[in-house]
Amino acid sequence: MSDLALFVAATIRDKVVLDLMEENKRLRKAIQHYNSVEITGPGGFPVYARAQADVDGKYDKGQDMWRISLLQNICCRLSDLADAEIRRGGSVKRLVTLALDESWGYVENNPNGTRCVVLAAGEGFSQIELSICIEGLPEERWHSLARADQRQFLDCLTGFNSHCITASFQHLMVEDGLES
Repeated sequence: MSDLALFVAATIRDKVVLDLMEENKRLRKAIQHYNSVEITGPGGFPVYARAQADVDGKYDKGQDMWRISLLQNICCRLSDLADAEIRRGGSVKRLVTLALDESWGYVENNPNGTRCVVLAAGEGFSQIELSICIEGLPEERWHSLARADQRQFLDCLTGFNSHCITASFQHLMVEDGLES
């Protein structure tokens, strides 16, 4: 066998390896895009919070849901909350759309003493819950939220038009394997 044959064989093998490495890189990027979760303003800007579902998510056996911890970029003004969007792998859900579905909300007290609101919508494989800490909300508004029924909860939450009240997104919970 000549030296040229060994060179050709090595070149072909290197090309195959390079092609496989490129395919792996492309697949990793596609998986990362599919597993990215963002809470944004309308049209995708600004990005309030983000996470990677496969990195920041964990299965919560108590509720049969995936819990994705969101990393806060900037706070959302409460007056802008109704325009917020949940983006995952190319799909977009607006909070207003969630409110039109079978939705409800409730006030939750965290172990560290902060109060959050939880917005929930859907059922079965399309169930979703979004936990939001609210800062600067007057006590009487917390009482109104605690008494609001399912249909009035988001209206009551966003109806207080003050630029001093901010919302920070804590976690997103989705049913069964991160369905959107």
